[in-house]
Amino acid sequence: MKLLTFLAAATCVGAVRTSLEELQAFFRQRAELDANRSSTLEMSTTRKKKEEPKECHEIVGGAEKRERWHMFGGDCKCPNEHVVAGKSWECGDALGHRHFSNKLAPSSCTCQPTTKCESMAQGAVERNSHSKNPDRPCKCADKDSVLEGKSEECALFIGERHFPNTLRPQECYCHQSNLVEHDCEEIAQGATQIDKKSARCKCPEDTFIGGEAQQCKDFYGAHIFPKRLKPGLCQCTANVRKPGSSGGRLQLGVLPFLLLAGMIW
Repeated sequence: MKLLTFLAAATCVGAVRTSLEELQAFFRQRAELDANRSSTLEMSTTRKKKEEPKECHEIVGGAEKRERWHMFGGDCKCPNEHVVAGKSWECGDALGHRHFSNKLAPSSCTCQPTTKCESMAQGAVERNSHSKNPDRPCKCADKDSVLEGKSEECALFIGERHFPNTLRPQECYCHQSNLVEHDCEEIAQGATQIDKKSARCKCPEDTFIGGEAQQCKDFYGAHIFPKRLKPGLCQCTANVRKPGSSGGRLQLGVLPFLLLAGMIW
């Protein structure tokens, strides 16, 4: 009799274990399926947002719609003697231009007044190729000099010979280069030098610079960064889905079931 009771109990436990395994597998599959759907939906939504026309001021602060007929340049514009300014990886092709498309994604870029290079930074002049490089039309006249300055505006271009004409006048200046350059791999694992002549590095494809140090935050989201960054503080990171997405919430919802299963074991 005791043997029969024991066998019945063992059979019951085995059935419970099988049910728990099936339950875990079910929720795991649901989580993966929902995460894939969420990722596809986010990509589709992002693509749609970029394609749909938006208010000009939503894309670039201070911009407005162009009223006169035009064939080129886009439907948005900055005020006279103003151009799009900000981080290159956010402003994209609009950087340094007065006119831009209303199909671009919203950004933190703004319309800023332009200043003659000579008046903006001591030792600076306008580049001969300024029309071909609207994002960086100024340069240090001395080929061995680079931009310096303690202002936050200078931070993105310190150590660079070429820079925008939207920096606040007299905040930055050209100075004999004395910055130490480091190997790209030392600055961020996986990064490589763009070419032998360039003092810039690039992260592997589909990754960007990140990290908690201020120098990493200055270039956060950039695929390309200068060799002057200090080693060991930044890393090249994949652009994953932001925390708090529906996929993440579903995984948290599944967690109690998995914990319950573990307790029953």
